[in-house]
Amino acid sequence: MTLPQISSGLNPINSYEQIIDALAEEYAEEMGCDIPGSSLLPKQAKKDKLKFEFKEKVKMKELNQRIFKALDILRNEGKEYLPEDLDAKLQRDLKQAAVTMKQFDYKTDRITNFARLLGIGEDSLEAIDSVAKVKYTDEKIDDALSLLVFLTTLAEDNAEYWYELGICFQDLNQFDMALKAYTNCLEVNPNHMGSQAFCTECYLNLDQKNKAWDSFYKAKSLMVEQNLEQEWAECLESHKNLLGFDNGA
Repeated sequence: MTLPQISSGLNPINSYEQIIDALAEEYAEEMGCDIPGSSLLPKQAKKDKLKFEFKEKVKMKELNQRIFKALDILRNEGKEYLPEDLDAKLQRDLKQAAVTMKQFDYKTDRITNFARLLGIGEDSLEAIDSVAKVKYTDEKIDDALSLLVFLTTLAEDNAEYWYELGICFQDLNQFDMALKAYTNCLEVNPNHMGSQAFCTECYLNLDQKNKAWDSFYKAKSLMVEQNLEQEWAECLESHKNLLGFDNGA
């Protein structure tokens, strides 16, 4: 699969956007626009549909701009939060990623860990996460959220990044998005206590009481299985009180 030549000197933000568009374009071309049930659609409409579906696999559509914002934060502010050598390594990784991406083949490479595919090391991922945590502590929640969106795009198979993303969304009262993040966390790690517990809070805030009860029981079961009563009993008791009646809990 051949993609347009990408200069290593390009702005990483623009490179990423161009890469995704190029991959989506080629995906639609190679699939041949053969979509079941779409015989009445014009060829361009079919192609656009395939491109849209590809982009949905790569990232949550609503969060595109946050990825670009995260790259901008890392490029312009990374040295304020990271040791010089670690920031330099991160900048090299991000620039190299834009070059490596041109070799990506959606047919053979699974989009579950872009970082591994692009050669972005664990130390760089941890560096991004550390910047996100400082931003969160400094109550710059929107910046932290953007960085965590970027991390979950790079390492979709890391449960903790999804969990941290959910917390940011929840702090911003974006409960639907928080649930998406917590659900993704639980898909990677079904035994993640924090995500299960905070799903209950999100469902309560969305007035989805039946789902809140279901999540509460799952969280309670995880708490007992993992001997986490000391850390989580008070939280679950508050959830039970918010649910409003005993219901055998």
